[in-house]
Amino acid sequence: MAKKSPEADTEEQEKEYAALFAVFIKLLEAISNDMSQWEVLEELMALRAEFAIKHAVKGFGVDYDQALELVRNYDGDLSDIEKEERDILVAAIDNLVDFAVGAEYQMSTELPDIDDLEEENMEMLEAICYKYNFKYANVENLDIEYAMIVAAGFVSISSQTVLTYMTQGDERVRPWHLQYEGYSAPKSQFPAWLIPPIEYGCRCYLIEESAFAQLTRVKASSNKRPKMPEWFNPVFKESVALGGRIFSDDHRYFECNEQHADKLREISSRIKNKYLTNGK
Repeated sequence: MAKKSPEADTEEQEKEYAALFAVFIKLLEAISNDMSQWEVLEELMALRAEFAIKHAVKGFGVDYDQALELVRNYDGDLSDIEKEERDILVAAIDNLVDFAVGAEYQMSTELPDIDDLEEENMEMLEAICYKYNFKYANVENLDIEYAMIVAAGFVSISSQTVLTYMTQGDERVRPWHLQYEGYSAPKSQFPAWLIPPIEYGCRCYLIEESAFAQLTRVKASSNKRPKMPEWFNPVFKESVALGGRIFSDDHRYFECNEQHADKLREISSRIKNKYLTNGK
C-alpha cells in the first residue's frame, strides 16, 4: 500500500481557483444587483464538487471517464473487485458533492451585504473566496486524494491481510498519531478511524504484514482493538476505504440554517445526478 501522501500541484491549484473565482465574481454581481444568488451559487457548488471528484478519481488511480462508467454501471456484470471499487467511488462522490455544497454555502454566509463592488469592498470579498476556495480547498483536495489512494490499496488485498498503522517517523509527525504506530489488525477488523488520513494533512500509512516483518524498528502491537479517543477529530471517524465518508457529518460544512436545508438537499441531488444513477 502507498507510503507517501500526494504533493500539491501548484499549477493545478491556481487553475482551479481561477475557475472558481470567475464564478464567485458572477455571484457577487448577482447579489449586488439584487438578483437571486441561488442559481449562481449552485454553479459554484457544482464546480467545486467537480474538482473534488476529479481529485478523488486521481487518487484512486483510474481514468476519470472509466470511473464514471463504472459508477453508472449499477446493473452491469461486475466482478467482486469492481463492485468494491464502485462502492468506494459512489461513496466518495456522494460525500464530496454534499461537502462542496456545504463549503460554498458556508462561504456565502460570510459575505456581507453588498451595495457595490468598489475596490475597497472587493479586497474583503476576495479574501473570503480565497479562504474557502484556495486555502481550505487545497488542503481538503490533498486529503481527498490520499483517502482514495489508501482506498485503492484496500481493494487490492484480501480481508484477512494483516495491516499495520505507521507514521512517517519524522519531526512533523503529530504525537497523537505516533502513539498508534505499530497497531496491527486484519483488514476486516481494522478500525475505520485509524485508516489514513485520520486528520487534515495526515501522512500516516498502512503496511501489509509481509512488509511489516521487514521493519525491525516497529514496536510490538497490542491485540486489543483501540477505541476512538475523545480528542480525536470526528470529521475523520469514517473511511471511504470501507464505503464510508471522507469527511463525516461532524464537519462544520454540513451545518446550515434550517430554512435552507431543503434547498441545499435539492442542489446536492441535482449535482449528484450528473455522476450517479438517480443520485444514489
